[in-house]
Amino acid sequence: MRFAQASAGRYHTLAVGSDGHVYAWGNQASGGLGNSKNSGTATTPVRITENDAIKGKIFIAVSAGDAYSMALASDGTVYTWGSNGKGQLGNGTTDNSNEPVKA
Repeated sequence: MRFAQASAGRYHTLAVGSDGHVYAWGNQASGGLGNSKNSGTATTPVRITENDAIKGKIFIAVSAGDAYSMALASDGTVYTWGSNGKGQLGNGTTDNSNEPVKA
């Protein structure tokens, strides 16, 4: 896999693959890897869960926060996942999400 763009957070890293999908690795704290799990570690890049929110989306950029993540789709929409105690996911809640949600 070749990567077009990457971002390093505190405990995890994100990258946009040449296939337009988002990949993550590192610590899964608060769902930051976006793979439907709340804990664990990925030592190699793992594609984030393709749920209904992002099905068919092509991504062009990512940004990794402390324990949350964001991805920009080619249509201009932003999707977020991970820790949300201060509303950083931008979805109108303070609930953590271990899968992508539309911001």
